[in-house]
Amino acid sequence: MKLLYSFFLILILFSCTTVPEIHHEPVSEPAASVRIQQNEGQNAAPEVKTAPVNTPKKKSQPPRLTSAEMEKQILDTIPDSFLPVVKKDGHIKIIYHDLDRNGYNDAFFLVIKKQNGISGDFLSLSDISRLADKDTVMIDYFLSVFLQINGKMISMYRIPIGSRLILNSISPLFIKKDSPYPFGLNIRFLSARGIDEEWILFSSYNRFSFFSTEKDTSVSYEFTDIDNDSFMDIVEWRHGLEEGTGYETYMTWYKWNGREYREKAATNVVRNLNKFLEDSADEIMKGEWKIFFNNRLSEKDSRAVIESAIEPLSIFKRIFLPDKGDGVRSDCTDFRSVFFPQIFENPFSLKEKVIDFMVRFDCSDGATIIRTVKIGMNPNPFGKKQFYFILN
Repeated sequence: MKLLYSFFLILILFSCTTVPEIHHEPVSEPAASVRIQQNEGQNAAPEVKTAPVNTPKKKSQPPRLTSAEMEKQILDTIPDSFLPVVKKDGHIKIIYHDLDRNGYNDAFFLVIKKQNGISGDFLSLSDISRLADKDTVMIDYFLSVFLQINGKMISMYRIPIGSRLILNSISPLFIKKDSPYPFGLNIRFLSARGIDEEWILFSSYNRFSFFSTEKDTSVSYEFTDIDNDSFMDIVEWRHGLEEGTGYETYMTWYKWNGREYREKAATNVVRNLNKFLEDSADEIMKGEWKIFFNNRLSEKDSRAVIESAIEPLSIFKRIFLPDKGDGVRSDCTDFRSVFFPQIFENPFSLKEKVIDFMVRFDCSDGATIIRTVKIGMNPNPFGKKQFYFILN
């Protein structure tokens, strides 16, 4: 009995010392893992497995149409009541420019209203003999604009220009220096009095404005940046008779305001030039050299002279140069009178902004000297100094 009791006691103690089994939660494999692939006879490089990444599909770019494809689509779209203006080879006379800034060229060209006996041939429309033909009819012109969008030529505008006799040219206009925008077109027509120009100016692809100008014996203009803001200005020169002055020239400044050209300022030439010379003579006779140098020289020369310690006589000799035929003394600085010529018409032109003429000085001691002087017109004639003496 004691022996049986001992056997059961040993069995109980043995069962209490057994190590229990541990259950681990399964560990998922990482998205990227390195597994060593063993090749017989060499150490293999690790193989990197990467989980697939969902990358968006690259959007395919619309096709870029060739000029021939653009023209074909345009011809299929133009209404039957209009004719495109075409070149000698029969192709449409197109100006290309990316108006909507989507990276694709758009098309600008002229169309005319269909009329009996009228063709869209540019050579025929620009034939100057049409001026002399009493049976020549006026032609209705339009500017047609097509945008290239997703491989299609979309008609955006057909802008009426008006009835004209002779077409001269169509050319692009760039309003900001060294920039393709804003963009415009200059359409020129010939008339009995000269050249008429219609400008169509696009401040954006969906906004445009007009500007009309002309060139003849009494009206001209210059297209230049007169105030150095990088945007081109229009300065119109208009000549006409003015009582008490003579043949006056009126200048009007049109400035780009972001949407269109608007009048900024106006001035005249002949009356202002005579006043400039009259005031200059008065300052010289009074010996008011500092005032004269400040008012009558360019801004650059004026600052340089006033800041220097050079004698007024030396500056005077650099402005008023001895005439070749003047053998009389040249050191007179005390003047009884100064005679500038009376100006009766504008001596300046679009191409020539510097003039020269002779001046007579009567000295206080009775001597007379003749000098030659050069006068320039300010590139911005609407500024503080419209004219200035040139310092040699």
